[in-house]
Amino acid sequence: MTSWHNETVNQIVEKLGTKYSRIEHPFNLPGQTRESALYQPDIVVFDSSEVRYIIEVQTSNVRKSIAGATILAEVCVAMMEQRLKPSLFFVVKDSSEKHELYKLNKRIELIRSSLKQSSLDKVEMQRKDEFLANLSRL
Repeated sequence: MTSWHNETVNQIVEKLGTKYSRIEHPFNLPGQTRESALYQPDIVVFDSSEVRYIIEVQTSNVRKSIAGATILAEVCVAMMEQRLKPSLFFVVKDSSEKHELYKLNKRIELIRSSLKQSSLDKVEMQRKDEFLANLSRL
């Protein structure tokens, strides 16, 4: 039996695969060596050779892991010195409480506003069904 996490990752990769030629899951950022790997998001989508989207599939709404992933994504993208500013998406279970998602989004905003300069274009949290429905816009 496939876990919700693996099933969701596979659905996202399959849908994005029709639009983007390079999708890695999982993938180490900023580099692939043991010494350079700081962060391993669930899915990384490339546009040419640069990271376009970073996608984290969250099985639970744990504040520390979401905050940590946001910080690691910011640091890794800054280290990569890209021309593009990628977006970070957190995909959560459809049963997630609206109030909990609101609080998590506020924490992400606080983290990002404390940075001198953000390396990410945007950070969003969406329920799985909403994210899958909006994938055609990415």
